[in-house]
Amino acid sequence: MRRTLALSAVVVGLLIPGVVAHPAAPPVEYATRLLHDCNDDWGGHSTVNDGHDTIALDLYEAHNATLDADVIVFKLVLNGGYNGDATRPALEDVVTFKVGEQSVTRKFRTVDNVAFTGDFDAVAGPKAFNTAAGAADGARFYLEGIVRLSTIGASVGSTISAAAVQGYAGSTKADHMPGGYTSGGQTVQDCSTIATEQASPARYPVSGTIQYKVKGPVQYASLASDVSSVTVAEDGNATVTLTIKNLLKQAQKATLRATPSAGIAFHAASYRTGETTIDLEAEAQKTVHMYVTPATGAKDGPVTLRLTTNLGGSVLVTIQVNVDEAPAPTTTASTVSPKAESGGLPGPMVPAALFALAAAAAATTRRRG
Repeated sequence: MRRTLALSAVVVGLLIPGVVAHPAAPPVEYATRLLHDCNDDWGGHSTVNDGHDTIALDLYEAHNATLDADVIVFKLVLNGGYNGDATRPALEDVVTFKVGEQSVTRKFRTVDNVAFTGDFDAVAGPKAFNTAAGAADGARFYLEGIVRLSTIGASVGSTISAAAVQGYAGSTKADHMPGGYTSGGQTVQDCSTIATEQASPARYPVSGTIQYKVKGPVQYASLASDVSSVTVAEDGNATVTLTIKNLLKQAQKATLRATPSAGIAFHAASYRTGETTIDLEAEAQKTVHMYVTPATGAKDGPVTLRLTTNLGGSVLVTIQVNVDEAPAPTTTASTVSPKAESGGLPGPMVPAALFALAAAAAATTRRRG
């Protein structure tokens, strides 16, 4: 009897919205939460109707090596998808936002709730969504929609605002953010986390008023040089001191590259030519020495240093390298005397001295005669 009651309690919990509701874990430290839904308001409706339960929408910036571009990543946290019957309509979750005053729409799509596509520049996931303690948060998962800044007309300083998400099962509207959900063609506004939003708006922005200013993927790590330019003799060498700091409370692996790389070497744990990797403990600061050794014939010019991290950080620093050319070899006159070559009078002075001696001897001869 107790087993039957327990099972009934689970079923009731699935069917009644809000019974098992709980907010999503806070966003990772390098992300911004744009939206949080109204306390799992789709809840038990997902056991009756097809469509994802929208949970939260986060945004973060990164440098994407595959796209070779700075990007914005929209991280959408979802739950459920299909009810228990045999119908399997295509599911879509449409993300809308503004870049400045320009409206932008992108969507995720699946026909089996296993593989997802979309009209972002790239789509990643689904991946399990975890609690703040790092354990799987039930069946919740997340998708990432990746867009180049240039794709959406954004640049550093642009503002992203008015974010919203609308879920669909086929052509039928389902859950959405901000606000409630759509059931039977009717929009139900159920925002039971408004009080929570007021207490912690960074975690529970259910009203969709967050504005984000694009700054580039610079919140991961910093790179600084002790000089902005360096002068070095041709075939000589100079040392530049670089300081790298992990700005996050979690470890990262950083890669430092020089362009152009000719004549550039780094020393961190060991010597590397043109490129090196550095393990950065949480909030750690490390010093790297860069050695500049111009080759013969090298010209003045900038060296661009790019620091990237495995989490998506990217920082650029440019150092001007000025090359002092070696002095041209000197040539001597062809009339240099053996005395000059052996350390005597300089060559051009020797003929003049001989001429003076000859003139004095001639004068003495004339007086005697």
